[in-house]
Amino acid sequence: MDQSALGKTPRSNPAVYIGAFDDIRELFGQTDAAKQRGLNASAFSFNSSQGQCERCRGAGFEKIEMQFLSDVFIRCPDCDGRRYRPHILEVKIRSRRRESARSVVVRSQRRLTSAATKQEWSIADLLEATVDEVIEFLAAFPSSRPARSAGEKLKLLQEVGLGYLRLGQPINTLSGGESQRLKLVSHLAEAEVAQPSHLPVARHPHRATETDQTRRGTDAAQSSRRDAGATSAAAGEPTIFLFDEPTTGLHFDDVRLLLKVFQRLVDAGHSVLVIEHNLDVIKCADWVIDLGPEAGDEGGQIVAEGTPEEIVACERSHTGTALLDVLGIGSSSSAPIRIRGEANREARDGRKEETLP
Repeated sequence: MDQSALGKTPRSNPAVYIGAFDDIRELFGQTDAAKQRGLNASAFSFNSSQGQCERCRGAGFEKIEMQFLSDVFIRCPDCDGRRYRPHILEVKIRSRRRESARSVVVRSQRRLTSAATKQEWSIADLLEATVDEVIEFLAAFPSSRPARSAGEKLKLLQEVGLGYLRLGQPINTLSGGESQRLKLVSHLAEAEVAQPSHLPVARHPHRATETDQTRRGTDAAQSSRRDAGATSAAAGEPTIFLFDEPTTGLHFDDVRLLLKVFQRLVDAGHSVLVIEHNLDVIKCADWVIDLGPEAGDEGGQIVAEGTPEEIVACERSHTGTALLDVLGIGSSSSAPIRIRGEANREARDGRKEETLP
């Protein structure tokens, strides 16, 4: 699972990729305002001629081709970048929850300034909001099946540290690390589907219907099917996941979230193989294969293999030397940590912080 782009089309977004947008559209289609106007769920798709802006065709922007320079994108003057026709934007959902102070946001056509103000969002407002904000908004509708289903899918994005993304952010603007974690969400969904106690979560892209693929964009559908080839055909079947430098560009807190996701895959019966130099990741591994001893032509040999403590015991291993301080072995301020077995993995990944220096 690499950091290659998910697609080139700007029409696809994180909500579309994981299938949460289908549930959100269904939620809006079930409102009284939508029924009075004769609107169903498909009308709330920005790829549908029934609801999309006539000028920009639901893109929210217009592209100006420059002869010798890069293309210029400007906000659609008709919809002001909101993608939809006015009668679609008139359909709003009011949350029963009172807004917390940290959720006060000011957007293009929506102003929420008081802690006592009730949230009232259109479909465009949800696309402009972050994943974290939408999860909080949908939590006010526990009796709605589409709201619960969308919330469960979006929480997967939250678990991999992508809660800051805007729901409608074009997929082709994501960084390599963000794209890699978004791919990981689809595999987490496989593990969730295999557990009957959970709500249905994001459909794996290769199971999308032809209509869904058309709605999500041909480019995104082809990319999703390519990713699907790396997984097992049946949900819940053990899979080997190969990650190449997954912590590149990640903050320390994001690395911690990523480790929890790796452990979740392992607990679901999968195997995780990681090519990594980050010591916080290496110390959590059940088995380490250290290649070296140097870089380039002077490397490529197996210097040591075993648990992190066994790597530390190898004098030729530069990785083992670096792990000394991370594991606390040899430190005068604490006793050596001897980690063995399933129970002690918790100490390495930080879930039992009191055992670490």
